Amino acid sequence: MNSEFKREVMECMETFAHTVRMTRLFEDAELERLKRLLSELADMLRHETVIDKDLAAYLYDLPQIVRNMSLSYDGPPTERPEQFDRLEDAWLELDALVSECLNTPAA
Repeated sequence: MNSEFKREVMECMETFAHTVRMTRLFEDAELERLKRLLSELADMLRHETVIDKDLAAYLYDLPQIVRNMSLSYDGPPTERPEQFDRLEDAWLELDALVSECLNTPAA
């Protein structure tokens, strides 16, 4: 795998996760870029027999971070801010893309 592309994906995941952790918000453009990179990564990994351990760790952590932030609202359900629904939607999308990336590599 191209090390420059791997670095770009990891930096994008790290930036997105950091933003979500610190603000519980994200820009639509950030999410779209991340989804595009993860889709490209999934295509690349279909032809690989090994996944880099650091990359795998980032992939495992990302959906969990977004999920935890979506569950962090502890007020009344009727007053739940829309940002938490957005986080939940992002979590589901990212989890599906990460699952594609982590499918059994080609033998």
